[in-house]
Amino acid sequence: MIGVLSAGGKGVRLGADPTSKPMVDVGGRPLYTYGVEALMAVGSDEVTVLSGGNHDVCDNIIDGMKDGESPGLAPVSVVCGEPRGILADLASLAPFNQDVAMCFGDEWYDLEAVREFASAWERSRALGAAAMLFAVRDSSMVRKTYTVLGAPMNLISYHQAVRAHRFIEKPKFIWQERPAGPIAGTGLAIVRKEVANRAVDVADHPNWVDLFQLAVDEGLTVYVVPFDAPYFNVNEKEDLVDLRKYVTET
Repeated sequence: MIGVLSAGGKGVRLGADPTSKPMVDVGGRPLYTYGVEALMAVGSDEVTVLSGGNHDVCDNIIDGMKDGESPGLAPVSVVCGEPRGILADLASLAPFNQDVAMCFGDEWYDLEAVREFASAWERSRALGAAAMLFAVRDSSMVRKTYTVLGAPMNLISYHQAVRAHRFIEKPKFIWQERPAGPIAGTGLAIVRKEVANRAVDVADHPNWVDLFQLAVDEGLTVYVVPFDAPYFNVNEKEDLVDLRKYVTET
């Protein structure tokens, strides 16, 4: 499996300029390196960081390579350029010959839960699943910052997975009529290589949920597993304060 980390966030709401959001310090290292670790915990044997226009991320990775180190303790490469959108960046890496794990450079996951998620994926893949996602949002989260601090998940079983029918990513408004079937926003995801290669077909869309919706619309099975462990999405200053505190205390 290969890992893809989207790390193009500018951190405007964080006031992080000139440091981009993936480069803010958490526990003595850049935030994005935790995303790299999550991708490795899923089973990625290499990680590509899509940094958009965040040249500080590129510089950090390149400097680490010069020093013989890889950020996040993993084999890491970087694609740096003007931001084109998540799907367009993903499509630029096609064709894929392995399954693909994806997450964002401004998120922090409980690694034990990530490993259990990987086990659930292996079981679901054997049954023909096209993709599996950790559900970290739902339709009640409308342009809100959120932090989930629950007891660490001891086990994620295949039977806890829900087959998804419709996806929403950071909606700007509340749905007046809820579409039939579960609605999920995406955090960490794993997709079969055949689905990842379809990113080329939806690359003009801004959100990667279009890729999963395409799979669902074509009758492929996409499972969603609720993420019920410590998780942080760093958007606001308060999120960064909470995460730093949590990392320090644990």
